[in-house]
Amino acid sequence: MTRPPETVAPPLTAVSDLESSRWMRAGGVYGVLGIVLVLYFPGLVSLTRFWNDNVNKAYTHGYLIALICLWLLVRIRPHLQRTPWVTARSMLPAVAAAGLASLIAYRAGILFACQILLPILCWSSVYAACGREAARLCAFPLGYFYFAVPVWGVINPLAQWSTVFAVRLLLRACGIPAYFNANFVQVPAGVFEIAGGCSGLHFIVVGLAIAVLYGELRSDVLRDRIKLGALAILLAAVANWIRVFSIILVGHFTDMQGYLVRVSHYAYGWWIFAGTMVAFFLIVHRYFPEPPTALNSTSAESPPAVPPDSPVRQTQDLVYLGSASATVLVLMLAPLWHLATNPATRTYSEPPQMLVPMAGAWAGPIPGRSEWQPVFEGADRVERGWYLRREDSRGVQAFVALYYWQAYSRKLGGYENSVVGGGELQSRETGVGEAKKYEQLRVTDDGQRESLIWYAYSVGNHHFTSALRAQLWYGVESLYSAPLSKVTAFKMECVPDCAAAQRALAEVTSAPGLQAAIGS
Repeated sequence: MTRPPETVAPPLTAVSDLESSRWMRAGGVYGVLGIVLVLYFPGLVSLTRFWNDNVNKAYTHGYLIALICLWLLVRIRPHLQRTPWVTARSMLPAVAAAGLASLIAYRAGILFACQILLPILCWSSVYAACGREAARLCAFPLGYFYFAVPVWGVINPLAQWSTVFAVRLLLRACGIPAYFNANFVQVPAGVFEIAGGCSGLHFIVVGLAIAVLYGELRSDVLRDRIKLGALAILLAAVANWIRVFSIILVGHFTDMQGYLVRVSHYAYGWWIFAGTMVAFFLIVHRYFPEPPTALNSTSAESPPAVPPDSPVRQTQDLVYLGSASATVLVLMLAPLWHLATNPATRTYSEPPQMLVPMAGAWAGPIPGRSEWQPVFEGADRVERGWYLRREDSRGVQAFVALYYWQAYSRKLGGYENSVVGGGELQSRETGVGEAKKYEQLRVTDDGQRESLIWYAYSVGNHHFTSALRAQLWYGVESLYSAPLSKVTAFKMECVPDCAAAQRALAEVTSAPGLQAAIGS
């Protein structure tokens, strides 16, 4: 009778060495991701403003998306442990470029760009430090984070238009008399506005996030994932159409006194959305059978354990440590450069020139009161005055707002900034003035008096007609200097007509001293 061969257990040192190698591979990925989030925390912190926005509410699901991303990263830990750690130092320039772009966006006060760059920074850093296979495994968890980033507003006009169109068809089918003017709906009981917040964007983003996550958990092929996403978008849009249509019905039949009209309809919309998501899973269960493949079949096998005292293992450890260290050093370049060249720490011994004196046909600047009050939040200095034409004393109002340095809460293109100041209608005409250096606005005040406003931005010695371009240039130039940023604006009443006001503005803005002060 033959005895079965005895099973010989591997040496304890070999087992512990294998476990250490596995934990080092997974821990390296998580460590790199943690370092990126610590070094580039402004982009992550700025997202909480949208996640906590209980007025717009389009991204209040952000915290849940972040938790799902963390769970997805933990979920792939066994596969990261079986993934060979192959360095990819050729990705270091990409890491440096992403870090530099994030610094420029931060200096320019464009935190939206920092938010977009954050997952890219995380992924490229994992690629550089831990290799291609680790980056492939992390691609979905990091990409899924974009459902919490406010990039989906680009589809809001389309979602709003589809809601208006669907409600129009539904009201017509029900025989309810309704008059549509753009996004306003007038029924016999009153008027409803299908505003941007009624577009159903929140439902669409959440529905698509559910479909994408479900497709990943089932390991669906790309074609089926696209179908799942399209189905979720359609059902989420239908849920919003039903919500808006039913609210109008309630207002029509209750003479605008129903609870959904007078108090709140936010939770009501989510109940409808939940019903459409139930329909989504029923349809998927019926028409989309689960594929037989799984994530485990695509993961790499565990590499053989190498004794810790062997030259091969020592060389591997040095290569891994060197790759991770090089990645961390490259990641630190942008934050260290920011600390070393922060323009917010610069002081000015002499106040910069603002409104410049003018000679010849025009005199000024002359102090005087004005109803025109442009708003530029956070400006370090603001000056107002008048330039008067000597022959007839006709006046051009002037305004300058100066920023010693720019940031998210104090920048040329701030959300609350307005060269008009409020209370006036406006129409825009680009490329006017000397060498097309100014934007033009034609405004009408409450007394139906028309005026022209010319305005432009400058950063250092460079001139812009776009606040966004001026901010981006500031972000670049602030890397090696501390340029001043300012907006210069002029306003003149259209007397006897706007053509005369335009000629007067051209005379004032073409003065040599003023051109030098504004920039080239």
